[in-house]
Amino acid sequence: MKYAFSLLLMLIIGVAVGFVLQKPLNNPTEDKLVAAIPTPNPTPDLSYYEELIKKEEQFTAKGPFGADLTGDDSPEHVYITTSLFCASCHDQTVRIFDGTNEIFNEESDDVVFSPFYNTGFVLRVPVRKDGEPYCCPTEFSASVYEWSDNSFVKLKSD
Repeated sequence: MKYAFSLLLMLIIGVAVGFVLQKPLNNPTEDKLVAAIPTPNPTPDLSYYEELIKKEEQFTAKGPFGADLTGDDSPEHVYITTSLFCASCHDQTVRIFDGTNEIFNEESDDVVFSPFYNTGFVLRVPVRKDGEPYCCPTEFSASVYEWSDNSFVKLKSD
C-alpha cells in the first residue's frame, strides 16, 4: 500500500511538472494581444493541412492555431509539427498556411509560438547550456517576425 501511494504521488508530481514546462513564459502584454484574437466562426475545415503534414511524415505537436498574422482580416493556420519518427520530439517545425499556400516554415527546438494580432509573431526557443538538463532550460531566446508585403521578416533576435 505504501509503495502504491508513493508511485501515485510520483506520477502526480511528474504530470504537474510536465504541465508547467509546456506553458510559455509569462508576458502580460502578449497575453492581452493573444486574448484579442477572435476565434474563426464557423470552424474551418483543416483536413487539407493535416493530410499534407501526414504525407511529409510529420505530426502536429501543437496547434492548429488560427490567427490573423498578416492583417488581411482572415486567419492564417499555424501548426507546430515534428517527425513521426522522433525519439524525444524536441526538433520542431513552425508552419503557417494562408489558404493552400505555406507562407512560413522554420525548424526550431522546443518552440513557443506567440502571435501578435494583424502584425506577426514571436518564436521563443531554449538556450541550451553546458551541464543543464535538456528537459529544463533556464534561458530562452526570442525572435520577432512581422508581415511585410508577401512574407514574414525577422525584425530582431536576442
